[in-house]
Amino acid sequence: MKVCLAQINTTPGDFSGNYDSIQMGVKYASENRCDLVVFPELTIPGYLSQDLLYNSEFIESNFSALQKLVDLSRSMSPGLHIVVGYVGRNEGVGKPFTNMAAVISEGRMVGTYQKQLLPFYDVFDELRYFEAGSTINVLDINGLKVGIAICEDLWNDKDADDYRYENNPLDQYRAADVDVLVSLNSSPFVRNKPGVRLKKIAPGSASGMAIVYVNQVGGQDELVFDGGSFVVKDGKLIHYSDELYDNSYEVVDLESQNAISAPEVLTSTSRLVDLLIVGLKDYVEKSGFRDIVLASSGGVDSAVVCKLACSAVGPEHVHAVRMPSIFSSSHSSDDARALHQNLGCWDYEVPIEHELLVEELNRLYKTNRSSANLVSRRFHDDAYLTVA
Repeated sequence: MKVCLAQINTTPGDFSGNYDSIQMGVKYASENRCDLVVFPELTIPGYLSQDLLYNSEFIESNFSALQKLVDLSRSMSPGLHIVVGYVGRNEGVGKPFTNMAAVISEGRMVGTYQKQLLPFYDVFDELRYFEAGSTINVLDINGLKVGIAICEDLWNDKDADDYRYENNPLDQYRAADVDVLVSLNSSPFVRNKPGVRLKKIAPGSASGMAIVYVNQVGGQDELVFDGGSFVVKDGKLIHYSDELYDNSYEVVDLESQNAISAPEVLTSTSRLVDLLIVGLKDYVEKSGFRDIVLASSGGVDSAVVCKLACSAVGPEHVHAVRMPSIFSSSHSSDDARALHQNLGCWDYEVPIEHELLVEELNRLYKTNRSSANLVSRRFHDDAYLTVA
């Protein structure tokens, strides 16, 4: 079985942009005569849509894009199955929506799956919006039994999880003796998480089942998704996607038995720098901004921020402002100016004239402290001390 891992960057509410990325993956998979093309969790609406879900037009746009994808599948290669995430409506009791995966082939939706394990901890609040599913779905695709899971459904096996669930979809699929289990994911980065994913999920394939894990890339508000899509079989890693800056569509033959090692870059400082750049770039662009304005003191902290900003949006879109005061050393301003010249960003100087203000604060609060101090706190009953 040939599978295309469509690791893409989605934006909540950008149905047109998300569909374009999906369409590219579907066409690429069709051209390469794949049996499956798998996308990340909630591909069509974008992950972390939150209260946008309560907008009826948002939900209808989600369904329209899903139908458009069904129509597209008619012109693709015979036997291609598209696995994509969308938001469904819960017609019964409980929460109003469902976190769904659709399986589409040759102009028909041949199967759906409703996410069973809904995280409600840390940055996740899925129980606020979604009703949990309770059953697995196994499809016959080109003679193989294929199961569908969504993100947290596979993480019920992690030993360190304090959030316990009553059911275990991975065990259910093992009992069903599936040949391939595909998982749609929107798993944000935290330190060491790429390695933890492999460590916790790979053993689930030890019985011979292949697990196809597809995660999204890109920044969304305070989160950054690091991709790291992979395929494991017989407990061994046979493919790893380390692309971070762009959408990637990588084809894997599940018959491959060649085990590989995870890239060392996953734990490197350079990878963390890449993630910071991606997160900052997407925060700016997805928020509709073009330029970044920042204060630059000539110190290490602001120098790092300035370099990251230039890498994220280009130096021509970075406006670095030096704000020297009478207490600033000349070399700080010189260092900042030299940094801006080397990076090629815009350089401005806006001196701060604050000595008279601080002296007046000292007089009012009955203190005679250095005028370099800026913040006041209570010193005793009738007086305040100005502190840096």
